[in-house]
Amino acid sequence: MTPIYLKERATLTPKNEMVQELNDTIIKMIPGEGRTYFSLNNVCKASVNTNDEDLLYPPKFLSSLRFPGIPNHDIHLKVGTPVMLLRNLNQSEVLCNGTRLIVTHLSNWSTSKNIIFGKNTSSRATIPRIIMSPNDSKWPLKLNRR
Repeated sequence: MTPIYLKERATLTPKNEMVQELNDTIIKMIPGEGRTYFSLNNVCKASVNTNDEDLLYPPKFLSSLRFPGIPNHDIHLKVGTPVMLLRNLNQSEVLCNGTRLIVTHLSNWSTSKNIIFGKNTSSRATIPRIIMSPNDSKWPLKLNRR
């Protein structure tokens, strides 16, 4: 898959479960070794009325939660993987929600990518790990996922 091929196409799915299946299929198609990134999940202390949030919400439970607009607990990437930003990171650099990129380098704490569509096409961007929280949740807690 070349940047031109990806630039001319978009994939729409009605449910997040289908997105995960599609992501797994695309990752298998891309040659080479990949890297799996795991999130660090915790409960915002201000969202619970107890000091026992670690007992109420163990790490395994927090890792199993899935929210729209928040990456899953584990993300597998390879160089050449197409990705899309889920948040505005730097509007002046056109790193906005919906920006499509291709992974060019994988490191411990960040990934480097090339923008494949829009004003800054071919620009390189380094995306660090960031803390994300779901905006609307049915759970009586505020999850921080990094």
